[in-house]
Order: sequence, then structure tokens, then C-alpha cells
Amino acid sequence: MRIKKRLQGHDIILDYKRVKKYKNGYALYDVYKQGVFLYRTCLTKLHIADMERTGYLVNDEEVFEWKKE
Repeated sequence: MRIKKRLQGHDIILDYKRVKKYKNGYALYDVYKQGVFLYRTCLTKLHIADMERTGYLVNDEEVFEWKKE
């Protein structure tokens, strides 16, 4: 999933790659920016809907894999 944020007039694109899905509705995501790992977070569909409602652009397409060289 790709999320586009606007911070101080600049667009920031974060790539969320799902690592694991839990039974209670949560999913664990690794967050990358331009192929560099930033952090790991848990989100629900409600969290993602809140992000869309507050103005973030959310793209649910599967993001290409970053390859280490």
C-alpha cells in the first residue's frame, strides 16, 4: 500500500508492506521511504479509513518489492 503525505509543502510517499495479518483485524506493516526501512506499525482497516478521511492519499495496489543489491 502506498500513502502520500504532504509535510511542510513537500509530498512524502511511504510504502507500507504487509508482513503479517492477525485474526483480530490488525495487520503488521513495514514502512519504507524510497526503499529505506523506517519503522514497523500495526494498522486496521479503520485506521486506513481515518487516514483517507484526513486527507492522505492511499493507494491499495501492491507496491513493488525493493531489491537489495
